[in-house]
Amino acid sequence: MARKTSIKSTKLDSPGDLGDSKAASKIRFSATLLRPKAIAKAASWIFLTLPKEASATLPSRSMTSVEGTFNGLAFQATLEPDGQGGHWLKVDRKMLEEAGAEAGEVVTLEIAPVAEERACRIRTACDMLAKGKRRPCCFDRSGMYDKSLRCPVADDTST
Repeated sequence: MARKTSIKSTKLDSPGDLGDSKAASKIRFSATLLRPKAIAKAASWIFLTLPKEASATLPSRSMTSVEGTFNGLAFQATLEPDGQGGHWLKVDRKMLEEAGAEAGEVVTLEIAPVAEERACRIRTACDMLAKGKRRPCCFDRSGMYDKSLRCPVADDTST
């Protein structure tokens, strides 16, 4: 089951303006919007999978916070790991409407990773160790060990 992803979006005057990010270089790609198979009729959101080349450019195979543009619409979101070394993005109804997109369409994205605060990651790791969580899966944010982090399966009729 997909976790709720917080997405903030605003329309940009200039697609090159990514706000106040001091993030790494921008990653540009196109992707097809897909509807999840399990809830194809009732889904109020859709998703896209990042091309392998785009995922490989990100600093982590795990959850990665990014900001950028989605069909010219500025957004911030967290990319989820697909459990196979790649990433996917949950796109909610509001963002779809603002970007003028729907399932089956190809959209253009330009993203840049947002630097995580190192001190926060260290505090989280120390807290987990203090609670006795020492197995690799406790620290696996990529889904490579814990197969519960997966990309939704696309409905065949959404493309």
